[in-house]
Amino acid sequence: LTLNERYREPRLALGLCLRKIGRFDEAARHFSHIADTGVDLPSDWMEGVPSEDPPATVDSIRREVGEVRNSRAFVAEGIRSYHDGDLAAAFEQFSNAVEQAPNHPDLRCRKATVLGELGRMSEAIDELTVALELNPSYEEARLKRGVARLQLGSFLEAAQDFDRVLKNGPSNDELELLHGIALLKGGQAEIAVPHLTTATMSGNTAIRAAYFLSQAHVALDRHDRAVAVLDAHPSPSNRVLQGKLLIEMESYEEAAATLETALDQGERTPAVHLCLAQARFSTGDAAVALAHAKFALSDPTTSDDAAFLLARVAFEGGNDEQALHWL
Repeated sequence: LTLNERYREPRLALGLCLRKIGRFDEAARHFSHIADTGVDLPSDWMEGVPSEDPPATVDSIRREVGEVRNSRAFVAEGIRSYHDGDLAAAFEQFSNAVEQAPNHPDLRCRKATVLGELGRMSEAIDELTVALELNPSYEEARLKRGVARLQLGSFLEAAQDFDRVLKNGPSNDELELLHGIALLKGGQAEIAVPHLTTATMSGNTAIRAAYFLSQAHVALDRHDRAVAVLDAHPSPSNRVLQGKLLIEMESYEEAAATLETALDQGERTPAVHLCLAQARFSTGDAAVALAHAKFALSDPTTSDDAAFLLARVAFEGGNDEQALHWL
């Protein structure tokens, strides 16, 4: 162990020897090192409690430690391939490692990570579920399963995973944000609000959390509060959403000013130009509305609405022929 403190076999042997001679607390420290690598050990060993150690239990753990050793080469190659961006090779190596040590939850978690990046979310969830069956307190696997479920659209199942991780550990702003998003998308806007509110209090998550918190308030028909949240956490994308909400609330002048700020900050998509055209048309500034609506014609996702708005501008300007042209 002095030469290589990560060498599990002698650490296991040393722990067993120490238990034989009654030095249970010292043995427990060595067993804790082994347990940190994902090997499941009896609770009596971990807590330094005197007990009988059936030979079958010892042999089983020795086999598991040996399996982990045999998987090391595959794990090293998998990590190297992963960092090189070769996900297919990383998947193959981690799959080989799992075959060598099928009861090692960390290896299944590594394999699941690669599966997720390959877009194979259902398989990633299956691997993470097995990892949690092997080690129910493996919170990293539970968090990754929650993220995979969120990406797959299993929102309430994702929320359950995030809730469990939050209950078993300290509060985490990123985790509060994910929990809130999962609840919101799962139709639980009221329950999502406190989690998203907590996430707005951190500089790392405040802007993103405000975006989703405003959506939760809209779902609860609290448009004023949604606008206030976005106003308190300004960003180009949040200003766009704020502008859209102000249009719905018929606050057209304020909507136009907000959307113009978003344009100045770099949000120059056709959708933003269309919203600004709608706001300016409603404030009576037809010339500005016309210019922005014509810009929105360039995108298939906004062209129909832009053409309809151009027809309205032409019709209200008394140009029926031009209105028919746009229609």
